[in-house]
Amino acid sequence: MAASSPNIRHDFCVQPMLTDRQLWALGMIVHQWSLLEQIMDQTAKAMLRDEALAEYDGTNSFKKRRRIWVACLKTKIKNPYRDEYLLISKRIASLQQQRDDHVHGLFGGIREPHKENRHGGILRNISNVKGIGPAKKIDYASMRKLAIAISEVVFSMLMAEKSVSEKFDVPRLCDALQFISE
Repeated sequence: MAASSPNIRHDFCVQPMLTDRQLWALGMIVHQWSLLEQIMDQTAKAMLRDEALAEYDGTNSFKKRRRIWVACLKTKIKNPYRDEYLLISKRIASLQQQRDDHVHGLFGGIREPHKENRHGGILRNISNVKGIGPAKKIDYASMRKLAIAISEVVFSMLMAEKSVSEKFDVPRLCDALQFISE
């Protein structure tokens, strides 16, 4: 059966309260974030040594990994590259909570008709158990906007890598880092 079949959802016992477009947008958020994490891991592992590398590898917490990565950028990368990477790290931090809300949040409720979105309406993130925070409205447009914002950060990371690699005539960032590290 083709992936575009309207009955493809019937293969699953539990159905999300998301439209196909929202599922696609959520998939793009996950895909773009995984690229971001992979690039961050490559740069961290190229610069970190011994205890710092063991600490980085020993945690699954993205916040903690990002903190270690930023500390490494601050101490190991020379300017102007340091400033570029630190700006990227700030953009990552600003997107992380939004990404977490979308990926780790529980979605539920009845699809509410919405005049501006004929493709499924607005869902509420219901992960606000016992005052964790207010329910957030999540719709296709906001999901798509987040996926695009993450994609732009990934592109910035790739362009930073490319500029370093071209300047020092080396094929990979991990090779180029030796030229911009202190």
